[in-house]
Amino acid sequence: MRGSPQVAVVVLCWNGIGDTLDCLRSLAAADWPSLDVLVVDNGSEDGTPAAVRASGLAATVVENGDNLGFAAGNNVGISLALSRGADAVLVLNNDTAVAPDAIGELVAALQAEPGAAACSPVLHFAAEPDRLWFAGAPFDPARGRSGRASPYELGTPLPKEPFAIDRVVGAAMLVRRAVIEQVGMFAGELFFLHEDVDWSLRVRAAGWQVLLVPRARVAHRVAASQVGDPVTPTTAYYGTRNDLEMGRRHAGGRWRRQALCVAVHLGQVRRARRGARIRTLLATVAGVKDYRGRHLGRRKLS
Repeated sequence: MRGSPQVAVVVLCWNGIGDTLDCLRSLAAADWPSLDVLVVDNGSEDGTPAAVRASGLAATVVENGDNLGFAAGNNVGISLALSRGADAVLVLNNDTAVAPDAIGELVAALQAEPGAAACSPVLHFAAEPDRLWFAGAPFDPARGRSGRASPYELGTPLPKEPFAIDRVVGAAMLVRRAVIEQVGMFAGELFFLHEDVDWSLRVRAAGWQVLLVPRARVAHRVAASQVGDPVTPTTAYYGTRNDLEMGRRHAGGRWRRQALCVAVHLGQVRRARRGARIRTLLATVAGVKDYRGRHLGRRKLS
């Protein structure tokens, strides 16, 4: 990646017209030249594809026609980006807004560190710019799971220069073309949650590192009051199943690790909203059952 590499941005969406248009407006204001913006729609029912086309914002719309999940949906966009000559691909949530210089900072970080496969910006709450949502996150092999918390979210000043982290975050991650060609894209069978963890650990196992770039800032439209991300039946199912799968793939999958992982997820059921806790508990149990039965992909509801 020399000079001014061609950057493609893959914005995956499933409904959320307003968020998607705001994200595209932030990309239009970015100071990186000639971005190739791809909006990949996962079967939205709110008219998102038509709204993007009518907006006048520079973007190619790809309609999957169905909800393929985060992994497979993004893979559609990444494949198209590579076919159009991208040197690097920025995977970006549709509920984010990039600072004008963020893409330039991310590109500079990859250019300065040839051993870096990918990098993420610092993500902060859109409503509270001084409050961090992501500033690096660990993968704990003893539990076979990862979190989003970092010491920097607890008040420790961030370093100024890019530094290595355990994993990048799928909400905003810039990836080298060469790494995608070597290691592959997201694991589509995970469908939703922890695809970024799995990908990060795969590239690290291949000898690459992943970075956080503190000077690159991206706003994430998450309510600060929901910093713990309330558990839903959907997140309970995929979170439990895929956390166990991360342990199997990257931490040996020993029974003690599995038991601790399940215990953690059962404990998180209390964070579900009232009226949804029984369904959330059942979804957690279903995640364990499907992991043990090797049923990955999209959840099959009877």
